[in-house]
Amino acid sequence: MNEVHEHIVLMPESSSKQVRYGPHFEDVQRVGQPTNLTVQAGSSIHLNCRISLLQDKTVSWVRRNVQGENALDLLTVGLHTYTGDKRYKMEFQYPHNWRLKITNVKKDDEASYECQISTHPPRVIQINLHVNAPKVMIVDEFGDPLQEKYYEIDSTLQLSCMVRNVAMSSSVVFWKHGEDVLNYDVTRGGVSVKTELMDDGANSTLFIAKINKSDSGNYSCSINEYQNYTIMVHILNGESFAELHHGSANSWYSANYQLLLINLILLIKLILCWPIINDR
Repeated sequence: MNEVHEHIVLMPESSSKQVRYGPHFEDVQRVGQPTNLTVQAGSSIHLNCRISLLQDKTVSWVRRNVQGENALDLLTVGLHTYTGDKRYKMEFQYPHNWRLKITNVKKDDEASYECQISTHPPRVIQINLHVNAPKVMIVDEFGDPLQEKYYEIDSTLQLSCMVRNVAMSSSVVFWKHGEDVLNYDVTRGGVSVKTELMDDGANSTLFIAKINKSDSGNYSCSINEYQNYTIMVHILNGESFAELHHGSANSWYSANYQLLLINLILLIKLILCWPIINDR
């Protein structure tokens, strides 16, 4: 296996003869000049690496993590993939393109990618990959993220979802109650969704009229299976918030009291048995 080389990006050779008759990158302007590429999280991409006159040399792709220790990860050597991440794959495109495919791009894939030719010193082109990760949050009237919300029975439930850093031309905002997609999987009336699309996201509001106890539970806003946000909705039937929290506190104290009582009984048994154990 070819070793991963630590190096700086190689500048273009001064000798045109070396470039023409040795292995070289077809995109000469990319040599010594890193390319910046910005993609959307969840998309699939190809990183191109076109090489002429490769002869007996080998092409490798490595990833340099720009965060932390700046470590190198070997991804591919020749046509073989060496990473355990199945989203990475060498997809050679005839006749000269040693392109690296990354499916379902994640924020963690943000790094510097290097295509290396195994010359001495190695020849390299570099691609700096930036990933726009969508932000999805259910927020209050001040734009702060929510974890739970309380409503009185027979009132109107209203939840606001904020989506950012995504082109909504290819995305849709979905609302779910538990596993039911609202407006699709529900039979009750009074459910409506109002969504305002913007250049870099959307604002979506869910309305449910005359709610009852069955409307309590988890509500989620999502644009795909990877970007979602969930809160817990409580429906009160005459209880006050204080009573609800007082009931939760009583349950906590009751459980802890039972645990304390069990430990006390065990301790008493141990004390009573101690003389017998010593006599033996």
